[in-house]
Amino acid sequence: MKTEIKDIREYNPEYRHDGTLVWKKIGEPVGKKGKHLRSKKQYPPISIDKIKTGNYTVNGKLLEDSRVIYQETKEMIPVYLDYFFNLIGGFEQYELAKELGLKKIPAQRINKMTKKQQAQLRNTVSHEKTANKVCPIKASDGTYIYLSINRYKKVKNAIRLANEMNLIVCMLPDSSFSLVDKNGKETIIGKNTGNPVYALNKYLKKHQAQLERKK
Repeated sequence: MKTEIKDIREYNPEYRHDGTLVWKKIGEPVGKKGKHLRSKKQYPPISIDKIKTGNYTVNGKLLEDSRVIYQETKEMIPVYLDYFFNLIGGFEQYELAKELGLKKIPAQRINKMTKKQQAQLRNTVSHEKTANKVCPIKASDGTYIYLSINRYKKVKNAIRLANEMNLIVCMLPDSSFSLVDKNGKETIIGKNTGNPVYALNKYLKKHQAQLERKK
């Protein structure tokens, strides 16, 4: 379907999953029985600074048409963002917002991560709050690594268990763990694994079982 710009006072702009911009007539009957009329849709404004961009191509005609309709309506057509605020559609609207010096722009945002994004997030070291990674753990270099609530609780439990066995636990910058025993011997746990927290707890439980057998 060819992308075009229509009068935002008469049509609701909406992005399809593939990034195609479509327009839906305001006031048209909607629903199975058509008892309701389509109302004007309002998209929440997003700070321009929050939008992440990579390489993208701007359609000159769409940009010019967007300029014209904005001059008439003073309303911005929304941009299209993925869950992590990456710009995936509405590149002309983003360019126009920058031209106008706007601080915010309306946005249609995908509110769920794909399975691929979920896997990437789990295996990514996060130094800021991202999605469900909201709990900070201080690493050995003084930076903070953010974990999900579930993994955070498991790290705290692992630290408690390690202390009971006279072991010192420290998270390393790559999210693996350093374990130091009372003799100063260091063991690195979870390096190059997708789940260092799981590796740490598994190691500690095994170590605890070995200590129990020696009693």
